[in-house]
Amino acid sequence: MLPIGRKHAVCVTHSTKLFELKVGNRTIVWAQNPISLENNSEPQPDLVILKLRDDFYAEALPTPVRIFH
Repeated sequence: MLPIGRKHAVCVTHSTKLFELKVGNRTIVWAQNPISLENNSEPQPDLVILKLRDDFYAEALPTPVRIFH
């Protein structure tokens, strides 16, 4: 995977902040972190909006059922 460039990093950071302001404390904005898929892959999408968990997914990576569609 290519390194993340400055423009990409700024875009993801800006988008993350916009989503955080919009959804508040009801969700987690998961930026460039892995998610766990059924085929044993762990892609790292730029941004995912997750259902809130008290442990902030420390015990297990988020799965599709925890991702807002």
